[in-house]
Amino acid sequence: MNRKPGLARLSTLLVLATLAACGGGGGDGGAVEPPPPSYALVANFYDNSVSAYAINASSGTLTSVGDAVPAGEGPASVAIHPSGKFAYVANSGSDNVSAYTIDGETGALAAIAAGAIAAGSNPVVVSVDPAGMFAYVANFISNDVSAYAIDAATGALTSIATAIAAGTGPAAVAVDPSGSFAYVVNDPLSGSLQGSISAYSIDTASGLLSAIGGSVAARDGPRSVTVDPTGRFAYVANGGSFLVSAYRINAINGTLTEVSGSPFAAGSNPSSVAVHPSGDFAFVTNQGVNTVSTYLIDAATGALDFAGSAATGSAPYSVAIHASGRFAYVANQGSNNVSAYRIDRANGTLTAIGTFAAGAGPVSVAIATIR
Repeated sequence: MNRKPGLARLSTLLVLATLAACGGGGGDGGAVEPPPPSYALVANFYDNSVSAYAINASSGTLTSVGDAVPAGEGPASVAIHPSGKFAYVANSGSDNVSAYTIDGETGALAAIAAGAIAAGSNPVVVSVDPAGMFAYVANFISNDVSAYAIDAATGALTSIATAIAAGTGPAAVAVDPSGSFAYVVNDPLSGSLQGSISAYSIDTASGLLSAIGGSVAARDGPRSVTVDPTGRFAYVANGGSFLVSAYRINAINGTLTEVSGSPFAAGSNPSSVAVHPSGDFAFVTNQGVNTVSTYLIDAATGALDFAGSAATGSAPYSVAIHASGRFAYVANQGSNNVSAYRIDRANGTLTAIGTFAAGAGPVSVAIATIR
Protein backbone atom coordinates (compact mmCIF):
# COMPACT_ATOMS: atom_id res chain seq x y z
CA MET A 1 0.00 0.00 0.00
CA ASN A 2 1.35 3.44 -0.91
CA ARG A 3 1.50 5.57 2.23
CA LYS A 4 4.33 7.96 1.46
CA PRO A 5 4.56 10.70 4.10
CA GLY A 6 2.42 13.63 3.11
CA LEU A 7 1.08 11.95 -0.02
CA ALA A 8 -0.94 8.90 0.98
CA ARG A 9 -3.43 11.15 2.70
CA LEU A 10 -3.63 13.78 -0.01
CA SER A 11 -6.68 13.50 -2.17
CA THR A 12 -8.30 15.84 -4.40
CA LEU A 13 -11.66 17.03 -4.57
CA LEU A 14 -12.17 17.42 -7.98
CA VAL A 15 -13.78 20.80 -8.64
CA LEU A 16 -15.36 21.00 -12.17
CA ALA A 17 -16.68 24.14 -13.92
CA THR A 18 -20.40 23.64 -14.59
CA LEU A 19 -20.41 25.25 -17.99
CA ALA A 20 -21.74 24.26 -21.40
CA ALA A 21 -19.17 23.03 -23.86
CA CYS A 22 -20.18 25.45 -26.59
CA GLY A 23 -22.36 28.47 -27.28
CA GLY A 24 -25.58 28.68 -29.27
CA GLY A 25 -26.15 30.01 -32.74
CA GLY A 26 -25.72 33.70 -33.34
CA GLY A 27 -27.48 36.21 -35.54
CA ASP A 28 -25.30 35.40 -38.56
CA GLY A 29 -27.41 32.68 -40.06
CA GLY A 30 -26.91 30.06 -37.37
CA ALA A 31 -23.10 30.00 -37.04
CA VAL A 32 -21.97 28.04 -33.98
CA GLU A 33 -19.69 29.83 -31.56
CA PRO A 34 -16.48 28.03 -30.60
CA PRO A 35 -16.41 26.39 -27.18
CA PRO A 36 -15.02 28.52 -24.36
CA PRO A 37 -11.31 28.02 -23.69
CA SER A 38 -10.41 25.53 -21.00
CA TYR A 39 -7.22 24.72 -19.14
CA ALA A 40 -5.87 21.91 -16.98
CA LEU A 41 -4.04 22.94 -13.81
CA VAL A 42 -1.75 20.52 -11.99
CA ALA A 43 -0.24 20.79 -8.48
CA ASN A 44 3.30 19.38 -8.40
CA PHE A 45 3.99 18.27 -4.83
CA TYR A 46 7.75 17.77 -4.93
CA ASP A 47 8.87 20.88 -6.79
CA ASN A 48 6.38 23.26 -5.15
CA SER A 49 4.77 24.45 -8.35
CA VAL A 50 1.59 24.56 -10.44
CA SER A 51 1.58 23.71 -14.15
CA ALA A 52 -1.02 24.99 -16.63
CA TYR A 53 -2.04 23.46 -19.96
CA ALA A 54 -4.37 24.58 -22.74
CA ILE A 55 -6.90 21.89 -23.67
CA ASN A 56 -7.61 21.31 -27.34
CA ALA A 57 -11.41 21.32 -27.59
CA SER A 58 -11.43 18.80 -30.44
CA SER A 59 -8.73 16.32 -29.51
CA GLY A 60 -8.38 16.76 -25.75
CA THR A 61 -4.61 17.08 -26.02
CA LEU A 62 -2.70 19.33 -23.62
CA THR A 63 -0.25 22.11 -24.53
CA SER A 64 1.88 23.58 -21.77
CA VAL A 65 1.20 27.22 -20.94
CA GLY A 66 4.71 28.50 -20.23
CA ASP A 67 6.72 27.52 -17.18
CA ALA A 68 5.18 26.23 -13.97
CA VAL A 69 4.50 28.95 -11.39
CA PRO A 70 5.68 28.78 -7.77
CA ALA A 71 3.34 27.57 -5.04
CA GLY A 72 3.91 27.07 -1.33
CA GLU A 73 5.61 24.02 0.14
CA GLY A 74 4.04 20.70 -0.79
CA PRO A 75 1.12 21.85 -3.00
CA ALA A 76 -1.39 19.04 -2.52
CA SER A 77 -4.61 20.20 -4.16
CA VAL A 78 -5.78 22.69 -6.78
CA ALA A 79 -9.36 23.96 -7.12
CA ILE A 80 -10.96 26.24 -9.69
CA HIS A 81 -13.44 29.08 -9.22
CA PRO A 82 -16.70 28.44 -11.16
CA SER A 83 -15.95 31.43 -13.40
CA GLY A 84 -12.69 29.80 -14.46
CA LYS A 85 -10.88 33.04 -13.58
CA PHE A 86 -9.23 32.02 -10.31
CA ALA A 87 -7.38 29.01 -8.91
CA TYR A 88 -6.55 28.02 -5.34
CA VAL A 89 -3.82 25.68 -4.10
CA ALA A 90 -3.58 24.08 -0.65
CA ASN A 91 0.08 23.96 0.40
CA SER A 92 0.44 21.12 2.90
CA GLY A 93 3.99 21.95 4.01
CA SER A 94 3.66 25.72 4.46
CA ASP A 95 0.18 25.63 6.02
CA ASN A 96 -1.38 28.13 3.66
CA VAL A 97 -3.44 28.56 0.49
CA SER A 98 -2.11 30.25 -2.65
CA ALA A 99 -4.45 32.13 -4.98
CA TYR A 100 -3.98 32.83 -8.69
CA THR A 101 -5.70 34.55 -11.57
CA ILE A 102 -6.11 32.57 -14.79
CA ASP A 103 -5.67 34.47 -18.06
CA GLY A 104 -8.78 33.68 -20.08
CA GLU A 105 -6.97 33.85 -23.42
CA THR A 106 -3.70 32.10 -22.61
CA GLY A 107 -4.31 30.16 -19.39
CA ALA A 108 -1.27 31.75 -17.78
CA LEU A 109 -1.33 31.89 -13.98
CA ALA A 110 -0.41 34.93 -11.90
CA ALA A 111 -0.31 35.05 -8.11
CA ILE A 112 -3.02 37.28 -6.65
CA ALA A 113 -1.52 40.40 -5.09
CA ALA A 114 -2.96 39.66 -1.66
CA GLY A 115 -0.70 36.61 -1.51
CA ALA A 116 -1.14 33.30 0.26
CA ILE A 117 -3.44 33.09 3.26
CA ALA A 118 -2.92 31.03 6.41
CA ALA A 119 -4.70 27.69 6.85
CA GLY A 120 -4.58 25.08 9.60
CA SER A 121 -1.85 22.48 10.02
CA ASN A 122 -1.16 20.37 6.91
CA PRO A 123 -3.91 21.63 4.55
CA VAL A 124 -4.38 18.87 1.99
CA VAL A 125 -7.47 19.74 -0.05
CA VAL A 126 -9.20 22.97 -1.08
CA SER A 127 -12.73 23.15 -2.49
CA VAL A 128 -14.80 26.07 -3.84
CA ASP A 129 -18.58 26.27 -3.51
CA PRO A 130 -20.63 26.25 -6.76
CA ALA A 131 -21.57 29.92 -6.42
CA GLY A 132 -17.92 30.91 -6.12
CA MET A 133 -18.48 32.76 -2.86
CA PHE A 134 -16.56 30.55 -0.42
CA ALA A 135 -13.59 28.19 -0.23
CA TYR A 136 -13.02 25.40 2.28
CA VAL A 137 -9.78 23.66 3.24
CA ALA A 138 -9.30 20.32 5.01
CA ASN A 139 -6.40 20.53 7.50
CA PHE A 140 -5.11 17.00 8.10
CA ILE A 141 -2.96 17.52 11.21
CA SER A 142 -5.05 20.10 13.10
CA ASN A 143 -8.24 18.06 12.51
CA ASP A 144 -10.29 20.99 11.30
CA VAL A 145 -11.59 22.89 8.29
CA SER A 146 -10.76 26.49 7.35
CA ALA A 147 -13.35 28.67 5.60
CA TYR A 148 -12.78 31.72 3.42
CA ALA A 149 -14.84 34.33 1.58
CA ILE A 150 -13.85 34.92 -2.05
CA ASP A 151 -13.64 38.44 -3.49
CA ALA A 152 -15.64 38.19 -6.73
CA ALA A 153 -13.56 40.88 -8.43
CA THR A 154 -10.02 39.90 -7.42
CA GLY A 155 -10.31 36.30 -6.28
CA ALA A 156 -8.58 37.10 -2.99
CA LEU A 157 -9.46 35.04 0.08
CA THR A 158 -10.54 36.41 3.46
CA SER A 159 -10.70 34.09 6.45
CA ILE A 160 -14.16 33.66 7.97
CA ALA A 161 -13.42 30.66 10.19
CA THR A 162 -10.03 29.17 11.00
CA ALA A 163 -10.81 25.98 12.90
CA ILE A 164 -14.15 24.28 12.26
CA ALA A 165 -13.93 20.93 14.06
CA ALA A 166 -13.70 17.80 11.91
CA GLY A 167 -12.82 14.18 12.67
CA THR A 168 -9.33 12.74 13.01
CA GLY A 169 -7.27 13.38 9.88
CA PRO A 170 -9.61 15.31 7.54
CA ALA A 171 -8.30 14.32 4.12
CA ALA A 172 -10.77 15.89 1.68
CA VAL A 173 -13.73 18.26 1.50
CA ALA A 174 -16.51 18.61 -1.09
CA VAL A 175 -19.50 20.93 -1.47
CA ASP A 176 -22.80 19.76 -2.99
CA PRO A 177 -24.08 21.45 -6.19
CA SER A 178 -26.67 23.52 -4.32
CA GLY A 179 -24.03 24.99 -2.03
CA SER A 180 -26.09 23.91 0.97
CA PHE A 181 -23.93 21.11 2.38
CA ALA A 182 -20.26 20.22 2.77
CA TYR A 183 -18.75 16.80 3.40
CA VAL A 184 -15.35 15.99 4.91
CA VAL A 185 -13.72 12.54 4.93
CA ASN A 186 -11.54 11.77 7.94
CA ASP A 187 -8.64 9.33 7.62
CA PRO A 188 -7.09 8.50 11.03
CA LEU A 189 -4.22 6.53 9.40
CA SER A 190 -4.59 3.87 12.08
CA GLY A 191 -5.80 0.32 11.83
CA SER A 192 -7.62 0.72 15.12
CA LEU A 193 -9.66 3.71 14.00
CA GLN A 194 -12.25 3.56 11.22
CA GLY A 195 -12.55 6.34 8.68
CA SER A 196 -15.56 8.63 8.83
CA ILE A 197 -17.44 11.37 7.02
CA SER A 198 -18.43 14.64 8.70
CA ALA A 199 -21.41 16.52 7.26
CA TYR A 200 -22.10 20.25 7.55
CA SER A 201 -24.80 22.69 6.53
CA ILE A 202 -23.56 25.88 4.90
CA ASP A 203 -24.91 29.31 5.77
CA THR A 204 -25.21 30.67 2.24
CA ALA A 205 -24.89 34.25 3.46
CA SER A 206 -21.84 33.91 5.71
CA GLY A 207 -20.26 30.68 4.47
CA LEU A 208 -20.00 29.30 7.99
CA LEU A 209 -20.34 25.55 8.53
CA SER A 210 -22.57 23.88 11.14
CA ALA A 211 -22.16 20.20 11.90
CA ILE A 212 -25.06 17.93 10.93
CA GLY A 213 -25.41 15.34 13.66
CA GLY A 214 -22.59 12.86 14.22
CA SER A 215 -20.16 11.50 11.65
CA VAL A 216 -21.02 8.63 9.30
CA ALA A 217 -18.76 5.58 9.09
CA ALA A 218 -16.55 5.14 6.05
CA ARG A 219 -14.07 2.35 5.33
CA ASP A 220 -10.34 2.28 6.02
CA GLY A 221 -8.34 5.11 4.53
CA PRO A 222 -10.93 7.46 2.97
CA ARG A 223 -8.97 9.73 0.64
CA SER A 224 -11.46 11.54 -1.57
CA VAL A 225 -15.10 12.59 -1.57
CA THR A 226 -17.25 14.00 -4.35
CA VAL A 227 -20.95 14.75 -4.90
CA ASP A 228 -22.70 13.89 -8.17
CA PRO A 229 -24.15 16.72 -10.33
CA THR A 230 -27.71 16.04 -9.14
CA GLY A 231 -26.71 16.49 -5.50
CA ARG A 232 -28.37 13.17 -4.60
CA PHE A 233 -25.30 10.97 -4.08
CA ALA A 234 -21.84 11.21 -2.53
CA TYR A 235 -18.92 8.90 -3.30
CA VAL A 236 -15.80 8.17 -1.25
CA ALA A 237 -12.58 6.47 -2.38
CA ASN A 238 -11.27 4.36 0.51
CA GLY A 239 -7.58 3.83 -0.17
CA GLY A 240 -6.88 1.56 2.77
CA SER A 241 -9.65 -0.92 2.06
CA PHE A 242 -9.69 -0.88 -1.78
CA LEU A 243 -13.37 0.12 -1.81
CA VAL A 244 -15.62 2.91 -3.04
CA SER A 245 -18.53 3.88 -0.78
CA ALA A 246 -21.76 5.42 -2.06
CA TYR A 247 -24.24 7.46 -0.01
CA ARG A 248 -27.65 8.98 -0.62
CA ILE A 249 -27.92 12.63 0.43
CA ASN A 250 -31.07 13.79 2.22
CA ALA A 251 -32.09 16.88 0.25
CA ILE A 252 -33.69 18.49 3.30
CA ASN A 253 -31.03 18.12 5.99
CA GLY A 254 -27.94 16.85 4.16
CA THR A 255 -27.56 13.63 6.14
CA LEU A 256 -25.95 10.61 4.48
CA THR A 257 -27.30 7.06 4.18
CA GLU A 258 -25.17 4.36 2.58
CA VAL A 259 -26.84 2.97 -0.55
CA SER A 260 -27.71 -0.70 -0.94
CA GLY A 261 -24.72 -2.74 -2.10
CA SER A 262 -22.14 -0.22 -0.89
CA PRO A 263 -19.19 -0.38 -0.61
CA PHE A 264 -18.11 -1.41 -4.10
CA ALA A 265 -14.83 -3.07 -5.05
CA ALA A 266 -12.07 -0.85 -6.41
CA GLY A 267 -8.48 -1.45 -7.45
CA SER A 268 -5.49 -1.29 -5.13
CA ASN A 269 -5.27 1.94 -3.10
CA PRO A 270 -8.02 4.05 -4.74
CA SER A 271 -7.22 7.70 -4.12
CA SER A 272 -9.60 9.89 -6.13
CA VAL A 273 -13.15 9.72 -7.43
CA ALA A 274 -14.86 12.01 -9.94
CA VAL A 275 -18.35 11.92 -11.45
CA HIS A 276 -19.14 12.64 -15.10
CA PRO A 277 -21.15 15.86 -15.68
CA SER A 278 -24.06 13.73 -16.92
CA GLY A 279 -24.12 11.82 -13.63
CA ASP A 280 -23.96 8.54 -15.57
CA PHE A 281 -20.40 7.48 -14.71
CA ALA A 282 -17.88 7.59 -11.88
CA PHE A 283 -14.12 7.36 -12.37
CA VAL A 284 -11.67 6.15 -9.72
CA THR A 285 -7.87 6.20 -9.76
CA ASN A 286 -6.12 3.14 -8.31
CA GLN A 287 -2.59 4.02 -7.20
CA GLY A 288 -1.50 0.48 -6.41
CA VAL A 289 -2.19 -0.96 -9.87
CA ASN A 290 -1.77 2.14 -12.08
CA THR A 291 -5.30 2.22 -13.48
CA VAL A 292 -8.37 4.43 -13.62
CA SER A 293 -11.68 2.56 -13.39
CA THR A 294 -15.08 3.39 -14.86
CA TYR A 295 -18.34 2.66 -13.03
CA LEU A 296 -21.89 2.98 -14.32
CA ILE A 297 -24.11 4.88 -11.86
CA ASP A 298 -27.66 3.68 -11.28
CA ALA A 299 -29.66 6.89 -11.60
CA ALA A 300 -32.32 5.67 -9.18
CA THR A 301 -30.19 4.21 -6.40
CA GLY A 302 -26.70 5.67 -6.85
CA ALA A 303 -25.20 2.16 -6.89
CA LEU A 304 -22.02 1.54 -8.90
CA ASP A 305 -21.47 -1.12 -11.55
CA PHE A 306 -17.84 -1.70 -12.59
CA ALA A 307 -17.40 -1.19 -16.34
CA GLY A 308 -13.65 -1.59 -16.89
CA SER A 309 -10.28 0.06 -16.32
CA ALA A 310 -7.68 1.89 -18.39
CA ALA A 311 -3.94 2.02 -17.81
CA THR A 312 -2.41 5.20 -16.36
CA GLY A 313 1.07 6.34 -15.49
CA SER A 314 2.72 5.42 -12.21
CA ALA A 315 0.77 6.06 -8.97
CA PRO A 316 -2.27 7.88 -10.43
CA TYR A 317 -3.38 10.25 -7.72
CA SER A 318 -6.14 12.50 -9.05
CA VAL A 319 -8.75 12.40 -11.82
CA ALA A 320 -10.75 15.29 -13.29
CA ILE A 321 -13.42 15.40 -15.99
CA HIS A 322 -13.75 18.14 -18.60
CA ALA A 323 -16.98 20.14 -18.38
CA SER A 324 -17.99 18.90 -21.86
CA GLY A 325 -17.88 15.34 -20.55
CA ARG A 326 -15.67 14.33 -23.48
CA PHE A 327 -12.29 14.07 -21.76
CA ALA A 328 -10.71 12.82 -18.52
CA TYR A 329 -7.32 13.70 -17.07
CA VAL A 330 -5.24 11.83 -14.48
CA ALA A 331 -2.27 13.22 -12.53
CA ASN A 332 0.35 10.48 -12.15
CA GLN A 333 2.40 11.22 -9.04
CA GLY A 334 4.97 8.48 -9.70
CA SER A 335 5.74 9.13 -13.39
CA ASN A 336 5.55 12.94 -13.30
CA ASN A 337 2.98 13.26 -16.06
CA VAL A 338 -0.70 13.63 -16.89
CA SER A 339 -2.68 10.99 -18.80
CA ALA A 340 -5.49 12.19 -21.09
CA TYR A 341 -8.48 10.10 -22.23
CA ARG A 342 -11.49 10.36 -24.49
CA ILE A 343 -14.73 9.29 -22.77
CA ASP A 344 -17.23 7.16 -24.66
CA ARG A 345 -20.54 8.86 -23.95
CA ALA A 346 -22.47 5.60 -24.31
CA ASN A 347 -20.64 3.49 -21.74
CA GLY A 348 -17.97 5.61 -20.07
CA THR A 349 -15.09 3.65 -21.59
CA LEU A 350 -11.78 5.54 -21.58
CA THR A 351 -9.54 5.63 -24.66
CA ALA A 352 -6.03 6.99 -24.16
CA ILE A 353 -5.17 10.21 -25.95
CA GLY A 354 -1.61 10.54 -24.69
CA THR A 355 0.58 11.51 -21.75
CA PHE A 356 1.96 14.98 -21.05
CA ALA A 357 4.92 15.95 -18.90
CA ALA A 358 4.24 17.62 -15.55
CA GLY A 359 6.44 18.73 -12.67
CA ALA A 360 7.77 16.51 -9.88
CA GLY A 361 5.07 14.57 -8.05
CA PRO A 362 1.82 15.78 -9.67
CA VAL A 363 -0.92 14.93 -7.16
CA SER A 364 -3.89 17.04 -8.23
CA VAL A 365 -5.47 18.05 -11.52
CA ALA A 366 -8.44 20.39 -12.04
CA ILE A 367 -10.11 21.86 -15.12
CA ALA A 368 -10.81 25.58 -15.64
CA THR A 369 -13.39 26.56 -18.25
CA ILE A 370 -13.56 30.29 -18.84
CA ARG A 371 -17.02 31.75 -18.51
